[in-house]
Amino acid sequence: MCSDEKELITSIISGAAFFSAIFAGTTTDKFGRKSAIYVACVLFIIGATLQVASFGLAQMTVGRLVVGFGVGSAAMIVPMYIAKVSPPNTVVV
Repeated sequence: MCSDEKELITSIISGAAFFSAIFAGTTTDKFGRKSAIYVACVLFIIGATLQVASFGLAQMTVGRLVVGFGVGSAAMIVPMYIAKVSPPNTVVV
């Protein structure tokens, strides 16, 4: 495996996360935070399965791409969900 292939495999997850984070807010507004988190988890599972079963660079790249979509979505949605379900700030003396 040459360095170009390693760079592709490493960077594809960041690129996919960037683009999926852009659209995560819109899909969250349309389908809800919890449903969007479930979709991100499914993307993680599918991407990990593709990576584990990969026989070549193309399949590994597709698996990393799918996981990247899950990473970007989760990075945008989970903090919003935590802010929604967390209790209000109280002062303890």
